[in-house]
Amino acid sequence: SKSLTVRNPVDLSISNLVMPDTASSKDNVKITFDVVNSGTGTATASYVYLYDGNTKLNGVLIPELAAGASYSTGLTIKGGTLSQGSHNIRLVADAGSMVKESNESNNTVGRSLQLNAPANLAITGWQMSSVASNKEDVVLTFNVVNGGNSPAGRSYVYLYDGDKQINALNIPRLAAGATYQGSLTIKAGTLSKGTHNIQLKADATNVVPESNESNTVAKSLQINAAANLAITGLTMPDLAITDENIKLQFNVVNGGETVAGASYVYLYVGDTKINGVVIKSLAPGEVYATGMTLKAGTIPVGTHSIRLQADATNNVVESNENNSVSKSLTVRNPVDLSISNL
Repeated sequence: SKSLTVRNPVDLSISNLVMPDTASSKDNVKITFDVVNSGTGTATASYVYLYDGNTKLNGVLIPELAAGASYSTGLTIKGGTLSQGSHNIRLVADAGSMVKESNESNNTVGRSLQLNAPANLAITGWQMSSVASNKEDVVLTFNVVNGGNSPAGRSYVYLYDGDKQINALNIPRLAAGATYQGSLTIKAGTLSKGTHNIQLKADATNVVPESNESNTVAKSLQINAAANLAITGLTMPDLAITDENIKLQFNVVNGGETVAGASYVYLYVGDTKINGVVIKSLAPGEVYATGMTLKAGTIPVGTHSIRLQADATNNVVESNENNSVSKSLTVRNPVDLSISNL
């Protein structure tokens, strides 16, 4: 005699397979699926194996399944496991043939997976001044380009002064070949005087698998003391009469370390603006000689404070904004002396 155990049939199959059709060769490829027992008997524990063609890549244990039950699970193909190109990905239920089934022909499902060269983020077209003052913002404009054959997920560009991060920009998802135009600002006063190694790093947090992870570009930035406009050498009379023009001669000097753009000098009598003159752009240390005239009859009899204001409209960022010089002028009515009754 022999003992014979008779069970109701089981039938394991894979359903609801979800996986991408295309991915980067450096991406992890996640595969999710259900293992279903379509039979009337209970299926003992089994395995699902994952294959690339005939090469086994991975596997997962499936617990005992009652009749009609299903089990949701998943497997991952690690980035770099497979070469670029087309792959025949297969999942096999009851891969070790541990379960006797009523149908052994429905255990395998397959999909095609195309693996492309990964994304490759790079910074191009970087524009930035090479020299700036310590009192002005420095604006950087640049492009982030995905030169790879796969999409690049969201990432960050970090801005560094040497090894110190000073700003960051969020970069959206970029399709293969796409470009994003970005900008970052170094705020006035952030950097000390001197030479700085300014760096931009794409995918700064390394969230995007790339074919080339060398994502940093660098430029030199010289930070100088700001421009400093001052008025020197003012010559004018101390005494004048109401019916004569009054000539003022003076110099405008840029005593700073940065070019001063074009500006104005205004002439005031007290708090009243009387005249003005345009001053051209001045290099560091440059002197510009000019003058203005107070027309006859412009100011009344009396003693007045005559004031010249450099950079009167505040067009120039300066290390010292105290740009005024003043002198006193006394104006009198004319006299006319003559000899008579000789």
